[in-house]
Amino acid sequence: MSEAQSPSEHPPKRGVLQPGFLGLTLIQFLTALNDNILKSTLSFALAAGGIWGGLLGPGGQAWAAYGLTIPFILLSGFAGRLTDRFGMRLMVRGVKSLEVLVALLALLAFLKGSVVIGLAAMFLLGLQSSFFGPSKYGLIPALIRPRDLPKANGITSMATNVAVIVGMLAGGPIYEHWLGDPVRVDAVAPLVDQSSGEGAADDGASSLQISYISGGGPLREASAIEGQLLGTGFDRETTLVFAQPFPEGPWVSTLPQSVASQVAEASEGPSRSVELILTSAEPDLDSASVSKEVPQVTLPLVVDSSRSTDPTVALGPESPGVAWLPGLMVLIVAGLGLLALLPLPMVPPMSPQLVVFPKARSMTHRIVDALFADYWRSLVAMSKSPLLLLVIADAAFYLIAHIAIVLLPDYREVLGVSETLVSAMQGLLGLSIGTGCVLAGLLSGKRIRLGLAAAGVVCLGVCFGLCGLLPTASSAEGFLASRDGMMLYAVNCLALAIGGIGAGFYLVPLLALIQHLAPAAERGRFLGTWNASTFLPGLVGIAIFQMLRIIGVPSVRIWLVCAVFAMLLLPLLVLVVRSLQRHQLADGWSVPLSDAESGDPEDSLQEEPV
Repeated sequence: MSEAQSPSEHPPKRGVLQPGFLGLTLIQFLTALNDNILKSTLSFALAAGGIWGGLLGPGGQAWAAYGLTIPFILLSGFAGRLTDRFGMRLMVRGVKSLEVLVALLALLAFLKGSVVIGLAAMFLLGLQSSFFGPSKYGLIPALIRPRDLPKANGITSMATNVAVIVGMLAGGPIYEHWLGDPVRVDAVAPLVDQSSGEGAADDGASSLQISYISGGGPLREASAIEGQLLGTGFDRETTLVFAQPFPEGPWVSTLPQSVASQVAEASEGPSRSVELILTSAEPDLDSASVSKEVPQVTLPLVVDSSRSTDPTVALGPESPGVAWLPGLMVLIVAGLGLLALLPLPMVPPMSPQLVVFPKARSMTHRIVDALFADYWRSLVAMSKSPLLLLVIADAAFYLIAHIAIVLLPDYREVLGVSETLVSAMQGLLGLSIGTGCVLAGLLSGKRIRLGLAAAGVVCLGVCFGLCGLLPTASSAEGFLASRDGMMLYAVNCLALAIGGIGAGFYLVPLLALIQHLAPAAERGRFLGTWNASTFLPGLVGIAIFQMLRIIGVPSVRIWLVCAVFAMLLLPLLVLVVRSLQRHQLADGWSVPLSDAESGDPEDSLQEEPV
């Protein structure tokens, strides 16, 4: 069967149990899963306290979110044009094939421990997902009868959020296993200048000669050493982060003298140890040439009288990192996505005569027109109906959502918990959003109920406001500080869960209305424009988070900003309802649905080739 079928050869619209819709739901699940495995792992590495946390400044995890967001803004309109021209199934097949290549790049990034390659893989994964969006959302109204649209969107949203849960829950453990346990000092010698046999000169610097025994984990990158070590305070067991390259084999690293003195004092007496987390910014560094640049001085970190004359500090990972684990997980999920294509039915293109690159004065103008002109044309067309207000109201939510996404990795320090427990918080938020989506679909019946969206906004604002007022682990008192701070963790989880259900109540009615009102002949471009519109506020939200962190606003207080933005969604909803009523589409705060869909191909005007 050719992709260029006439609209009359559309597959019949049925309920949510048809193989085509179930296959689409599985594809959506696997795509979202891959996005979140990679993003979550990178976010932990770039967040405060992560191995790459100092490289990109405060709020560094925002860069992983930028990589996933920017392609959606730049390419969603063009993706919608390609979808209308070539058909949804062909587009889905293309992007899932590209995902396998991106997974191979992610595998290389984690094997080399390269933040640059990792962010490049994140950007490319966002690029292929941006081409998937218009096809995914366009296939739902193409396969599902109108009265089942809320239910279908509830199911796909639930699948998406379960994938987010699994990806986020997996992100913490994957990061921990990739990183491996910190290396530990085995034996040391007194601080002696071996060339003269005297103590280290007070020249502002001392050196540490080590033998690094690689356990297969990736080499690391970190930022300035002095800012990380000075003022930390040293006790019997202290973790130090060295921002010096540590390739395999012995060589010499330079430390500030003041740091060396503090470490030496902390290490006095038997059976006292200091943990080292080694980092590497340049894996290909010639260790021999570096060794010649500084005196051969050995710094005592663990004092053991039986081995105090040993001039070498032997280092070895207690538990080596699994360098290939994150990339392999992404590759496996991408392969499963290819298999999920099999039950997807052939859906003909809506506008097979559409020109991909419209005529213009030059190729540059043609490319710019293809990438961005559809945004303007679609927005102008939407302005003649309630669609424009619907898109604005839906997109505004994602400003809040993206702030929450990049904020949660900082809860490792806010609550003093492990990456795994932070992943559990992220997963709980995703599960609650999915639960809210399913409940909204079930409660909608054969109508789209915007009253559910209003209730969801209030719930979201109250719960995020509570999260912003809760103390951190260091300032918690009384009940919240009980059980080693786990009560504070539990209260935060409860607030996030209830707020997530409210988010699901808000999203499903708006998305169902956008799909219902979008004309079939232009559905790809309309949904591409909508898809880009959800990420543009998201980009603003990420920038707001980063700016607030740079000026010193504590992560936990940023929830208050989210709460204010959530309550501002209520006036937008009122405008949406009034617009629907003016166009005689709404009965109060709900829109009735029937199987006579105004957006069916035979009832839509086909766009003339541009």
